[in-house]
Formats: sequence, C-alpha cells, structure tokens
Amino acid sequence: MKGDFSRDTFDPAKRYSRVLQQQGRVQLDADWNEQGAILLHQLRTMARDLIGAHGAPAAAPGFEIIADPFDKRLPKEVAATLKPGGFLIGPGRYYVDGVLVENDRYLPYHRQTGFPFADGTDPDTLKDTRHSMLVYLDVWERLVTAAEDPAIAATADSQFHMAIARATRNDYYARFVEFLGVRLVPPSSLYLKYQPERSHDAYTHKVSDEHDAVLDAIVRMDIEKARHAARHHMQESLLRHSELNDLISRDE
Repeated sequence: MKGDFSRDTFDPAKRYSRVLQQQGRVQLDADWNEQGAILLHQLRTMARDLIGAHGAPAAAPGFEIIADPFDKRLPKEVAATLKPGGFLIGPGRYYVDGVLVENDRYLPYHRQTGFPFADGTDPDTLKDTRHSMLVYLDVWERLVTAAEDPAIAATADSQFHMAIARATRNDYYARFVEFLGVRLVPPSSLYLKYQPERSHDAYTHKVSDEHDAVLDAIVRMDIEKARHAARHHMQESLLRHSELNDLISRDE
C-alpha cells in the first residue's frame, strides 16, 4: 500500500536548512514532509560522519550474535531458550550508514518477524553445525500505513473529529473527543476476534468514506449537507460500537 502524497520536494543538492511557513498561505503536505526530510538527512549525515559506515555505542551495542548458553551476561530464562545450532540477537542500538536500528530484548534468531527468510534458514538447517553461516544485519525503511498499524487510523480519526469540533467552536464536543482519544476507533484485534467476517480494511474504508462526505460538504460550504453527513457518521459509529460491545459482552 502506498501513501497519498502530493509530491516529494526534498532535494539534498539544494542545501536547504529548513522550510518556513507563511501566514495566510495554504499548508501543503509537501512542505511538512520536506521539513522532516531535511532534519532526517542532517541527523543521518551527522551520524554517518561521526560513527562511520556502521557502529554501535559502547554502553549498549545492539544486534550481537550470541550462541553460547553459558554466557554470563544472559539471564537464566533467556539462556534456556538457546537450542542446538541456534543463537540470540542481543539488545541495544546499532547504526548502519547513519540509520539507527534498535532491538529491545534478546531475540532468538528463528523468532524474527518474517522468518524463515529463504531456503536454508529454517530451524532444522540451523541445527546442522557442519556448515559455516554468515549472519548480517540488513537495514531498510518501509512505509507503514493504517493497514499494518491500526493506531495510525485511530489517531487520524480522533484528529479529524477534533478539527471539526474546533472549527465549529463546539467546546462540549471537543472535550468529548479529547476524553475518548484513540478509543474512538476499536483496535483491529477486536474486529478480527469478534467479527471475523468483517475485515478491518473494510471498516476503515467505510469510516473514511463517511469522513470524506463531511469534509466535502464543509468545503462546499453546504451547512445542511454537512450537518446531515456528520449526523449519519455519528449514528453509524454508535451502531458499530454497540454491535461490537454486544459481542464482547456475550463472550465475557
């Protein structure tokens, strides 16, 4: 899935240090994204210049490969997870070409997300100690959307309602939205557990369509249509939450 970005305006060759917002101008996603890209470029360039192509802090070197279950640094419960031919990935931080990567805990190699990565990396093959193995840290960036992290959709939904509340100067509704926060959107885990026939994608698309209807009416300055679209969205939201709460109550 790709993000909906108008354009990517960052160009390191221009040597810009920041993007300034002007009063009375339309705010574009490209301006905000370029500001973030400028700062990220500066930070990663500085890290690469100071650390080099790769390196780790002495106090918390991350991604160390540990194969010895008798390593005194390992807590007993962690050492017990080491299997023949297996190894652990140590916690800490590491920098690759200026990019920071972090590991919060001792992680068995075979429990990584996406494992096994290719033929010959399955647990049975790892037990065969007759062969040498090369273990390396592969670092890349990827776009994460609400499909992978539902909390993004929840935050966006809350911000949408808050923007409407403030624009209409509805202090009561603003306080209500602030109280609910991200709880406005049930997490995908609840839908997958209690309503498996409904995909979370379908849920978010329906909510997005309702938001678009409200926003379109506001842009067109059609007060009655905006009021109708907002009322419809709130009624549908109440119905969705009620149905889900009923299913949860029956399960308890």
